[in-house]
Amino acid sequence: MTEPLALTRVSLPGREGPRLEVDSLALDAARMTALVGPNGSGKTSLLRAILGLEPTLRGQICHGDTALGSLSPHARAARLGWLPQHEQLQPSVMVEEYLVAACARFSWPRREAVARAREALHAQGLGALWNSEIAHLSGGERQRLSLVALSLQRSAWWLCDEPANHLDPARQFEIYRHLGDAWRKGQALVCVTHDINLLWYAVPPEDWSRVRVLGMREGHVAFDCPLSDSALPASLGALYG
Repeated sequence: MTEPLALTRVSLPGREGPRLEVDSLALDAARMTALVGPNGSGKTSLLRAILGLEPTLRGQICHGDTALGSLSPHARAARLGWLPQHEQLQPSVMVEEYLVAACARFSWPRREAVARAREALHAQGLGALWNSEIAHLSGGERQRLSLVALSLQRSAWWLCDEPANHLDPARQFEIYRHLGDAWRKGQALVCVTHDINLLWYAVPPEDWSRVRVLGMREGHVAFDCPLSDSALPASLGALYG
């Protein structure tokens, strides 16, 4: 069983005071966690704090009993995988090289890394992209490719920041269906989203009670309830005004 993530008295600095303050928050790997809230409410800051990409004023962030700040980059990569809202993919890089680089935390020979990367790409129905340059891919293909790279990293937790942002509805459904399938197979997942409807689509009704929705406002957790909660629409309405 994947160990939980725990944040204790975590605070991130802002221009006029802390822009994120979390007194105590434990994220259970068995439940998908969705972060929702207006722009600037602290959703991405929370993910970046967990990843160690933001300097904290105070507090501790742990995976199980291990403080994440004490880990080397390779050890951290085994625990945390990151899918940012806008991944900076170099346009001249070939798909093969990008996916092989995703295996960097392992000491595999290049031949094995290539074989695993090719297998993962074919498993997602993207085998035809193997000899392509990143520059020649559509936005949807790039995001699906990023998910293949994330799976190759084999991290205990996936942290996804609006993974379907700026994609057309069909591609959005496809991305969220992929994430929902991975979670139901045991992948621990935290996902920032502006569209709760995508979660209802990605997860079957019988699992809605296992999806935890955290509403963020001004750097704090405003509400915490399951996707199945009948009060969720009213909570979202109050959150977004």
